[in-house]
Amino acid sequence: MKVNMKLEKEALKLLNISDYTQVMEAFPNGLIISNSLGKIVYCNNELLEMFGYTKSELLGHSVEILVPEQYSENHPNYLASFMKKPTKRSMGVGREVAGLRKNGDIFPVEIGLNPIESENVDIVIATITDISQRRQLEGNFKKVIEAAPIGILIMDGHGNITHINSQLLTIFGYEEQELINEPVENLLPERHRKEHVSSRNGFIRSPSARAMGLGRDLTGLHKRGIEIPIEIGLNPVSFHGKTSVIATISDISQRKIDGTRLQQLNADLDEFTYVASHDLKSPLRGINDLLEWIEEDLGTNLPKDVKKNLDRAHIRISRMEKLISNLLSYAKSGHQNTEMADINIIEVITNIITDLSAPPDFSFHTASKIAILNVAHIPLETVLRNLISNAIKHHNRPDGHIEINVKTKGRFYIFSIQDDGPGIPEHSQQRVFKLFQTLSTTQGEDRTGVGLAVVKRLVEAQGGKVQIVSNMNNQGTEFIFSWPRYLRSDLNER
Repeated sequence: MKVNMKLEKEALKLLNISDYTQVMEAFPNGLIISNSLGKIVYCNNELLEMFGYTKSELLGHSVEILVPEQYSENHPNYLASFMKKPTKRSMGVGREVAGLRKNGDIFPVEIGLNPIESENVDIVIATITDISQRRQLEGNFKKVIEAAPIGILIMDGHGNITHINSQLLTIFGYEEQELINEPVENLLPERHRKEHVSSRNGFIRSPSARAMGLGRDLTGLHKRGIEIPIEIGLNPVSFHGKTSVIATISDISQRKIDGTRLQQLNADLDEFTYVASHDLKSPLRGINDLLEWIEEDLGTNLPKDVKKNLDRAHIRISRMEKLISNLLSYAKSGHQNTEMADINIIEVITNIITDLSAPPDFSFHTASKIAILNVAHIPLETVLRNLISNAIKHHNRPDGHIEINVKTKGRFYIFSIQDDGPGIPEHSQQRVFKLFQTLSTTQGEDRTGVGLAVVKRLVEAQGGKVQIVSNMNNQGTEFIFSWPRYLRSDLNER
């Protein structure tokens, strides 16, 4: 013990810092002073707590006592090499450095070396930092990146890739070793690389979180040479005092395909709407005019069979015109209407019921927990009119009863239209929402099987859902649909 304390005093005397022991003890990291032979001549309390030793157990011992066995064999060679050309530097640059606690635990450390020559005696001051917590955080960070459902890469200030997750490797078709430490421009088409270097350097000089290439069609380059449409988000971060950039990359190929298909479908539907409006209705009007001229030419004394056939022709023309009108309504119903207005929902429903002219013995009951709704009113009124009309039209008695209820739930209004009619069998409940599907066996002009298809299309275009509530005995039908209380940016047409 006396020998060890003597070593410490000699070390402090050599350094001429015996008056600064309090400063060294207050140092936030572990601190060791060793001589040219690697013997410990001084250590502060922070280091003792870090390694679990007492001062008497370390002073006079070789620094290898603090080094794991797998590293201690080469440590004398490292020490000898360092003492030949002693310079201030970090120890173990480019490789893992670990410490060994008295209880046998091995933990990651960072070591800074600073040689000092005092009175012809070479000594080394080493600062030691326990980086276990930092390594744990870095490990958790890597796990988060790896678990992300989008491609992620991290590049340094020179544009070289330092980290990459498996999702990004899947997007571009590379192995990890093919990209690490390589320029990020390798993931871009050749024609964009030179321009990107300039843009990337500009971003490093003035980093900020942002989307890359706003307003432009960005593409990446797959290993096979195929270009991929992508979206990129950039976020600058600081790693070990240096600026790096995290880039999130999404392959939007399928979205592009779906968008193109949707555009084509909409274009086809618009074309169909035009054809139906102009090229189908006009001939029907012409046929109807011809029938009227024939009736005028034949006069009033028509044979019964002729009169019957002419009347049937008029009915079928009228039915065809109704069908075309319904098809046009269906085509238009796929677009979201964002014209919002305040409406008194009780008044709207009352007006709809009045307009529909229900049988005199029909009864209605409307209940709403809110009076004024701010909604896209035209499509909502269309949906309510169709459902209430259906409840009247398909009822099997002249004295039916219809319940209409409105309430709020989260970001939706919930509407319920319930009747006490014949009901809809459960196996047919999804079929009635399809175009031209009807459960009615009659073929009246109002029973084209378009109304509920329009309802479903209008509700879903606004971001809601419509369903039929099953009844075990199939008596009565209840339609429930949700209608958004607020506009959504992913549904609004631009």
